[in-house]
Amino acid sequence: MILNKDSYIKEIESCGILANDRYAQSKIANYMNHLIHDTTYRRNTIIHRVSEVAADYYRYMPVDIVSNELLSCYNRLSRLPQKKTKAEKPKPPIILYNSEMEVISAIDGEKAQRLALAMLILHKHLGLYKVGDSIRCHQYKAMAKSDIFRLAGLGNISGTNKLSLIQELSDAGFISLTVRTNNSWKHHPDWLSFTGYKINFNANLKADLSDETPFIEVKSLDDINLYLRLWKNDKSIILCSDCGTPIERTSNSRKRCKTCAEAHRNEKQKCKNMQIENPANAL
Repeated sequence: MILNKDSYIKEIESCGILANDRYAQSKIANYMNHLIHDTTYRRNTIIHRVSEVAADYYRYMPVDIVSNELLSCYNRLSRLPQKKTKAEKPKPPIILYNSEMEVISAIDGEKAQRLALAMLILHKHLGLYKVGDSIRCHQYKAMAKSDIFRLAGLGNISGTNKLSLIQELSDAGFISLTVRTNNSWKHHPDWLSFTGYKINFNANLKADLSDETPFIEVKSLDDINLYLRLWKNDKSIILCSDCGTPIERTSNSRKRCKTCAEAHRNEKQKCKNMQIENPANAL
């Protein structure tokens, strides 16, 4: 599941695709698909750019084999019909409430707290919808364990520990699990069954939020544990001066998140270029 396509593509371009990345093949296909359908690059340029970001993954493979594999991937993806999608409605904002954070911070164990926060945010991300002027949330959403644990920063723990943490939250009543089966799979074979989960302390499941106090809006999914550290009054966590996203103070001069800092640098460079091109404007 790709939660934010722009961030996903930027991460691939800046970090590359490593040889030990278990999602390497998927990233190669997704990145090439992006270059094919979202840019004006031609075939040879696309194949070259993909081979550059995947240089570590293909390090010990002969050049002709890599070229043939990427060409085959290009031919396959370029022939796939692109689904015509309606203009997406803007998603309701993800708001974390004080009551939710109080529940999470009272859970025993940091890993369990991080998992509960990740499950809550993903539940809202997938389940929030608008009814008139009010925001509601679907009761159950399909559990994407890999995405949940990646969000929580717990992707490297063993499968047994992952199941134990989920079971711990379930036994304590923080989440409810269900298995849904598609009884009409012969006519609608898109899915057969899935494990669904509900966050029992998700404030958006209530029809009336008048008694809830908002804590913060989730504007970035890059490191959601910063929201938990902010709630716990971690002095090294501050808010971005532009967008209000929690960031870690790595120096006294840092006051913006990566996205806002990049936009700020681009704006300064743009102004600088305009002054160079039109010296009279600088007077």
